[in-house]
Amino acid sequence: MTQASLRKLPQRPADGHKGTFGTVLVIGGSCAGEERMLGAPVLAARSALRSGAGLARTMLPQPMALAALSCLPSMTALAMPVDGRGELIAHECVAILDATIASADAIVIGPGLGNHASIEPLVLRALQQSRVPVVVDADALNALTRIPDLSRDLKASCVLTPHPGEFRRLADALNLDADPIDPARRAAAAEALAQRLGCIVALKGAGTVVTNGHDTWTCTSGHPCLATGGTGDVLAGLLGGLLAQWRAQSQHTTFTPRRATQPGGTSGAPSQHRTQHASTPSSPTHADEPHLERVMSTSELMALAAQRLGKRAPQTETSSADTAASTSSHTSPDAPLTMLEVAILAVEAHARAGERWSKQHGARAGLLAEELADTLPDALETLRA
Repeated sequence: MTQASLRKLPQRPADGHKGTFGTVLVIGGSCAGEERMLGAPVLAARSALRSGAGLARTMLPQPMALAALSCLPSMTALAMPVDGRGELIAHECVAILDATIASADAIVIGPGLGNHASIEPLVLRALQQSRVPVVVDADALNALTRIPDLSRDLKASCVLTPHPGEFRRLADALNLDADPIDPARRAAAAEALAQRLGCIVALKGAGTVVTNGHDTWTCTSGHPCLATGGTGDVLAGLLGGLLAQWRAQSQHTTFTPRRATQPGGTSGAPSQHRTQHASTPSSPTHADEPHLERVMSTSELMALAAQRLGKRAPQTETSSADTAASTSSHTSPDAPLTMLEVAILAVEAHARAGERWSKQHGARAGLLAEELADTLPDALETLRA
């Protein structure tokens, strides 16, 4: 496995507007049974906005929508229909998601979503689309353990964010023998899950591991104050916010990869020793666009495969300048960020925000998750070029 590096976030364009910085769709919340879970999706939306995303939209159970807006007026809410028991009416919720994906640049699914069977069609639908990247967190991870043939249904470019307990449940469902707790084996465990599902995995805990199954990075920042409820929801929203900006700013190639050219062409981005994908996460596939008349080229298919792993896609045709660049042993600081590198930056910013809170308060405990979200802008500035 290759050791991934910590890159820098680009400067924000001075002429940007809210559309420039992307829309995050957060799907979560539950009012089924006796327990109510509203804070998790609100925290995720709050941290998405604190990350610099232009807009945050939430899909919440209908009885909770107004309460959520009173907690965070800066977001908008879509009400998901529920039955008399408070459980989601699955087919109606899926229809809302289908109608909303076109206006989103990233999806965060799972915070506070609950552990009832009605969420599974919604989670599956989010993973079956390939237009926007998806952060799969919390209850959505548990739902994956109940989906047969998961690896066949997963088409989206995903970041999975399990803590060790969620990892064990998912590994058991996939018949993976992996230890997410032993520090000496955590990296291998995360890599095995990433390879099995063709996704990025952020295995949370002291020394969070981020990997696409090939390139792996372990976080050395952080603080014990982060060991409290809601900080995982903040990380999910931060990931969604940075991925939305990464996707939306396609014209700013220091943040997003360039769009693929016609079949057989190249993306124009330099080839490095690690592969760079040549299309944005919105690149169409035949599954999404059945009316397409042409067959995708080999280079486009390789780009789509690399996209799901957050890697740099190999180019089938290169110029002499590209060939020279490919001999470099390091990724150019001006090369567009990959999805894996964006995920790494999110984890590092989350850890640094915890350190900053501890320093500001002179405390090792007592952090509230909303305080962590509000510390993200300062932490992210330390990671800008």
